[in-house]
Amino acid sequence: MPMEPADLPTVDMDVPATWPHPLADLVGQLAADARHAERAPEHYQNLDLLSHEDTVLTHLEGHLVRARHHTRLLAPGTGNPGSNPGEGCIRTR
Repeated sequence: MPMEPADLPTVDMDVPATWPHPLADLVGQLAADARHAERAPEHYQNLDLLSHEDTVLTHLEGHLVRARHHTRLLAPGTGNPGSNPGEGCIRTR
């Protein structure tokens, strides 16, 4: 079993309370903007963060990220079904 770095703060993608505050604020604002624009729920329940990729990666830098059932966020070529490979995915560093 791999050892996890003990000195890194953990971000659990399923627990927004563990997200860095600037990331939580960004996601909250994007969701609110989509709701206020009266977009369908899938626009704020499954946000497209690709245009904010560098910002998201900066907010996650120095954190241990745990993601279950969120691998399409991190795996190029595994975007939403029917999408172009890598579309909507965040690249890993």
